Amino acid sequence: MSLVAVLAVLAAAVLALAARRLWRGAAHGPGRPADAGTLVGGALLSLIAGLLLYGGGWLLSTPLLSLGQGELCAARDHGTDVRHQADDLTTVRRSVLPLRATCQWDDATATELIPGYYTPLAGASLLGAVAGAGGALAVRAARPS
Repeated sequence: MSLVAVLAVLAAAVLALAARRLWRGAAHGPGRPADAGTLVGGALLSLIAGLLLYGGGWLLSTPLLSLGQGELCAARDHGTDVRHQADDLTTVRRSVLPLRATCQWDDATATELIPGYYTPLAGASLLGAVAGAGGALAVRAARPS
């Protein structure tokens, strides 16, 4: 299993814990009031999952140590019939939102360094963080002084 998949599975597990915590913190009927502390915990777990995905995706697309960008792109080039060499790289296009890094080769093909499922998972994580924080603020505001 690749490091990309391990990071995605780890972040998905943290996101599942966050969703469970957010669900438990929300009110489920008249006998069970919402809990601000549980909602904040879910929001923090969602934020951790989003940062793990975003930071992991950025690190996986950035050459580290002695590995050059061309070597990194050539090592991740699995989709085409032709194996590219580091010298074949013409440019690397990066995007912050959505998180993307694309290696452009001299034969007009491209290799994605960050899988397509990273951006939706990171977006769901950040959405969970915003929902949890907003829910916690609403619970605190509705509490009698």
